[in-house]
Amino acid sequence: LDLPPVVVPESIDHTTLVFSPGLLTGMLPVQAFQSAFPRIEKRLGMRILRSDSHPMRGCAANTADLLAAIEQGEGFTATAQKIKPEERRPPGDIFLIGYSKGAPDIYQLLVTRPDLRDRIRCIFNWGGAIGGSYLADDIFGSIKDLDIPKVEKALAAFLSVISPAIDVSSGSLRRIDEYNIKEAVFDLTTTAREKFLADHRPLLESLDIPIFNITGSTTAMEVPYFQIQGVMALNRYDSNNDM
Repeated sequence: LDLPPVVVPESIDHTTLVFSPGLLTGMLPVQAFQSAFPRIEKRLGMRILRSDSHPMRGCAANTADLLAAIEQGEGFTATAQKIKPEERRPPGDIFLIGYSKGAPDIYQLLVTRPDLRDRIRCIFNWGGAIGGSYLADDIFGSIKDLDIPKVEKALAAFLSVISPAIDVSSGSLRRIDEYNIKEAVFDLTTTAREKFLADHRPLLESLDIPIFNITGSTTAMEVPYFQIQGVMALNRYDSNNDM
């Protein structure tokens, strides 16, 4: 699109971009926006704060992690470095970006704390799973009756089935006692998300926060080998899926 040049207001100095990551955050070899966030921070002079959202638990539980970022400045820097307690600075006004499951996490935050609306300048859903995922429907159907282990080695083996790209060699399995894989996957199902929107649409609309939805699309030949089956499954519903 032929868009006009960006005009950065002076007030952006007082605004923090808070990032709500998706499922498996910190467990994959590349962090979301790993190269983009430092450049954005440098170019715009806008602080970026990554929420320390748990990689595998439900949206309601992850609200606590988002609140820790928004109210206490807890989380990671633009370069994904853990912020030390003495260096935490609670943000003022905020932009929110939700990636994949991070978007439903944000919507849960809005329902839980609608009083935050005066500080939220806008929300970006970046491939946000607002309506759920058909892949999550299939995965939940496969695991809902399983006894999922909480022992680190067994848990790592189970997670590798969900995504072979998961790297647990670097000690990425933090907060093991908080893992709730069934809840995390269920909250990404189309059933759960559609019910959530039906129950809370009037409240979400009343907040009057600008929301921008950004989606992508791919083909079976453009994704890692272990995602090809997923692309083919999603093609049954939408040929312009982002996997």
